[in-house]
Amino acid sequence: MKPELEAQPFPERNQIEMLPEALGYRETEELARLSEQLVASMKTGEDTRELATRYMERAEMIADGAESDNPEGPRLGLDIRLTLLRRDGGRTEDYWIGLEDAYVHALQMGLDDVADVLLRELEEGHES
Repeated sequence: MKPELEAQPFPERNQIEMLPEALGYRETEELARLSEQLVASMKTGEDTRELATRYMERAEMIADGAESDNPEGPRLGLDIRLTLLRRDGGRTEDYWIGLEDAYVHALQMGLDDVADVLLRELEEGHES
């Protein structure tokens, strides 16, 4: 079963922020702390490899163990979350590449609602 994002009670401009959870990926408190540290490190230009590795190890366990109607959904949610972290850390080029990859993956999975949200973000980004 595909996530129906149109029925969600959040503003359209924030739909991309809600995609990871709508797809079944839910960050734990530990991951939320790591993501904050990772974004802060990206902003200052510090080496993020160690933090990124710790985040990925834990996040992959969460995504792989998540209950979802679509077993690939939480993994796509994780990919989108990582893309958002890159955006928040100022890695704009990596953000757009990640969005494009997630868009293609969503289309391949038949998640049209998710693909629509990603496409809108891509289109709005190319307009600005």
